[in-house]
Amino acid sequence: MPAVQLNRLKAQVNSLAWKFTRPQEFQTELRELLEFYSDRTFRPGKESPSARLPASYRVPALVIHQVEQGLAPLCRENPQAALILIETLWSDPYLEPRLLAALLLGKIDPKPPEMITGYLQRWCRPECEAVSLSALLEHGAHRMRREQSEHWFELLHLWLADKNTAVQKIALRAMLPAIQDREFENLPPLFRMIEPLLKSPLPILQTELVEILQALAKRSPVEAAYLLRQTLVGSTHPLTVRIVRRLLPLFPPEEQNRLRSLMSNIPTMPIKN
Repeated sequence: MPAVQLNRLKAQVNSLAWKFTRPQEFQTELRELLEFYSDRTFRPGKESPSARLPASYRVPALVIHQVEQGLAPLCRENPQAALILIETLWSDPYLEPRLLAALLLGKIDPKPPEMITGYLQRWCRPECEAVSLSALLEHGAHRMRREQSEHWFELLHLWLADKNTAVQKIALRAMLPAIQDREFENLPPLFRMIEPLLKSPLPILQTELVEILQALAKRSPVEAAYLLRQTLVGSTHPLTVRIVRRLLPLFPPEEQNRLRSLMSNIPTMPIKN
């Protein structure tokens, strides 16, 4: 892997940008660029099967960042061409083009919102490997969350209503980037979505629920504590108690005591898987 010389990389990105409206040529030149900066000490696609990762060039993060920055203005100026390019990149078997597709999707003006939600619905599926899925939920939905939050909430409701718990997990994972984004302020709808899941939690969703509640406790501790108190008042589910107990260290001693008092009123029962 050659050292990244910023001037040379910028020139390569400029050359790549000329192919923006010719997706097949763009894809070919992008592959050449990624191969140029690839870490040859690893053989793409030969990782452990348990990792469930696609083949990767293992290029420095700076390379993808520069390509993203170079193409961002073009995505804003010509969203239709950008979407055609994004579809081509997403179809690539390697990880880096798919990550770039997710990054560029988040640069496009989400008007009409159905344009972006359509891609998120089609691509954010349980069979999507974890790294690409996380990139879509965090970066691909970036402008949708901030500028069309009501339509983004509708998408979350759609995923949560799915009978497949793997799809419900996607909805929960999609909430995390929003909670961690200090510029995203519309948190009340997320609290309302989480409350029924916490009152009757499914063991298979426990990990995602805990991660979300931990993030909410750090971002908005007063509201998070209120949610937990309200849930304990209306729930007799033992898994709810287990989840709240895991969250106790995130709150001050006085709040911990209030939560413990409410938990003591819930009878201990075995948890059914």
